[in-house]
Amino acid sequence: MFFKNRIGLGTSGWAWTPEAAVRQEGLMDKVLNLGYRMFDTAEQYSDGRVETLLGNSITRSSIPRSEFEIVSKVLPNNAMDRNSFRDSLKKSLDRLQTDYVDSYLLHFFMEGVSIEKCAEWMAECQSEGTIRSVGCSNLKGRAIHEWKTFEEAENYPKEQRLQVIQFRYGPKHRYPDQFYTEKGQNGYERVVSWNTKFDAELTGMPHSVFGGGRASGYQRPQQNPTESYRGDFWDMPELKQVEPIAESIGATVPQFLIAYFNLRFPWAVSIPRSHKIPHLIDNLKAGEFVPKITNSIKEQVDVIFPVPKMAQPGSYENRK
Repeated sequence: MFFKNRIGLGTSGWAWTPEAAVRQEGLMDKVLNLGYRMFDTAEQYSDGRVETLLGNSITRSSIPRSEFEIVSKVLPNNAMDRNSFRDSLKKSLDRLQTDYVDSYLLHFFMEGVSIEKCAEWMAECQSEGTIRSVGCSNLKGRAIHEWKTFEEAENYPKEQRLQVIQFRYGPKHRYPDQFYTEKGQNGYERVVSWNTKFDAELTGMPHSVFGGGRASGYQRPQQNPTESYRGDFWDMPELKQVEPIAESIGATVPQFLIAYFNLRFPWAVSIPRSHKIPHLIDNLKAGEFVPKITNSIKEQVDVIFPVPKMAQPGSYENRK
């Protein structure tokens, strides 16, 4: 585990317009005052305005940089050559007003990106101290397997090892709970799940546990049209079935979802997003409910949101 904070703030959707960025300056200051010290951002988020917003608030706070853990991401079209990659990182650091990011990820896969080269450039920056850990976001199983294959090579530099993975995980997206087959050391097939892939050397950072639902206030309609995969999340009838389960342990439904899907695993860091103070306070407390999740509760959740027994063709594990 590379992070001391297990709950942070996902900043996608912040500073949606230049006007919103100005309005949200005070809000981001309040986020820091609430005790948030982990932030997930990216150069893509609002064309860099989120990084600027966050950097300004951290600088105004006078809180030591060492208390914060900042994750940012490079767009794949900026990760196709070394100069573009380094330029993107420098611009993110400038906007964040910091000398380093705690983790730097390839935001998603795009044809033309060399996973191996990207790992090399990340390693260079790691050795220079501008990146503390490296990884990828939204890369499906095949691309992750490609990265891990490089690591099996003799004398593969430890700096280039995959350290952090972000992936969608929640009631509608239970990919990490799926099972699939892989060849063992002796050539035999064995059934494994994503969860067996994580250990002390690899941090998982699940995102989109709320699906970006508009009705919750976690995302505005103009950012998330109804026809998108996320637009109707809070209208899901299954969530009505979750409500009494959450209440049985004293949690709200969002707190229960964070605790269940993001924080049950020792390798997990949760990065839910919100713009509303009550939600931000509740999210930060979600970890309190993890010890209250019993085997009986797990069984109830699996009935409401079934997990496929084997990964399907084209599933999270089988695509780039």
